[in-house]
Amino acid sequence: SESRMMRVGITTTEPPTSDFTPTAGGAGGGPFTLACEANEVLAGVRGSTATYVNQVGPLCVRVNQSGQWIGAPVARGITGNAGPTSYSKSCPVNYAISGFRGKFSQYVDQLDFECRALTSNGKLTGTGTFLGAVGAATGTAQGPWRCDSSNPGFAIYGRAGSWMDNVGLQCRQASATFVNTPPSLVNP
Repeated sequence: SESRMMRVGITTTEPPTSDFTPTAGGAGGGPFTLACEANEVLAGVRGSTATYVNQVGPLCVRVNQSGQWIGAPVARGITGNAGPTSYSKSCPVNYAISGFRGKFSQYVDQLDFECRALTSNGKLTGTGTFLGAVGAATGTAQGPWRCDSSNPGFAIYGRAGSWMDNVGLQCRQASATFVNTPPSLVNP
């Protein structure tokens, strides 16, 4: 007998549906969006600080149908000018960025991102854990802001110049995060 396998409707090029948190900070600088690829979620952030948060960039990871990471997070760009103190913050394995808080004035003084566990349907579950603040302890404490409908983050957006003027989080529809993994047969 013969059999054929056919995959229908599997693509990684469709743009994800998203929701946005508000931006926090000032109105200077130029607009930016730094996004993960269509089959990835935001699993961490990197950048540098000085008097303010100078740079920010996403760390992204692919996710399978079970909500598990495939590999390690990779950098997907950076914005702002380098400061003297570098940082890199990553969620625990099989978690994703779910929100943020910080201290803000006319700039982004301090940032702290929140992680929550991924579920098998690509959503977020459980209580969030913050990664630890980066930047100065000046400004006014604001947030946290979280992704609506428990969707994971996939992009950082806002305005930047010599430092981060403002920042927000773009979140994705859960169904766009899955990567099809091949089946495995045992003792056919």
